[in-house]
Amino acid sequence: MKTLSSLLLALSILPVSQAPAQIEAPQPYALKTGSSFATGCFGSCACPIVEQPMSGIFTLRRTSIGPLFTTFDVLDVRWTLPNAPQSTAIVGSGTYRVGGEVAVQHQMVLDLSVGQGPKQHFDSGLIPGGGTFPDIDIKLSIHREQACVDTVLHVIAVPTTTTSGEGTDASTTPRIRTVTPSPFRDRVGFVVSLGHPDRVQVAIYDTQGRVVRELARGDWSAGDHPLVWDGRSEEGSDCAAGLYLVGARVGSERFVTRVVRVR
Repeated sequence: MKTLSSLLLALSILPVSQAPAQIEAPQPYALKTGSSFATGCFGSCACPIVEQPMSGIFTLRRTSIGPLFTTFDVLDVRWTLPNAPQSTAIVGSGTYRVGGEVAVQHQMVLDLSVGQGPKQHFDSGLIPGGGTFPDIDIKLSIHREQACVDTVLHVIAVPTTTTSGEGTDASTTPRIRTVTPSPFRDRVGFVVSLGHPDRVQVAIYDTQGRVVRELARGDWSAGDHPLVWDGRSEEGSDCAAGLYLVGARVGSERFVTRVVRVR
């Protein structure tokens, strides 16, 4: 099979939908409406849960791409609780990873200071989710919601080029999204979204970086473009079960997502 620059420089691209989108440099993020800070009884105890809206920004910086997970540093966390006394500040840093072999999973771990207090360790655990990356929607807590009283952060965030205010709509960011079903048997569909017209090339790769099937090439308009892979190679043969990569080049940007075929 042919190669496409050894899978775009040996996967120097960064997975999105079924795993991350490419982020070549630190990427600013902003929290969206729905992000929250909650304290109370999340385990078996009975006590009120006090939930407050949370806003602010942070930065993701990719540190590694592994066989299953792509890992990022979470930097410059600067969140606030506008309804709390003196707009309580939350600051700190940590890590985020997303990927998986059969189903998409993700994990966020943060060491945060709330209201100038001592740092506390928040961990989501490795849980199902992350399929809409680079958008992030994850809950993390101090005690994994197992203790009588816990503090739970719900982080809903999108990439943004701004550094203030509510999270902007990431519709201008090209991405691969809505991979379904996953895993798949006969056919898998996904959507390549463009914020503006651009030159696009989309192909299926094996884990060695070889092109299995080219799905699209040409000039596309802005918007959502659905594509389907029927599990067959360029030569028309039925591909074996296993892990495959959907790679998209949109202008000068490159993206990849994982899909898994089962029998």
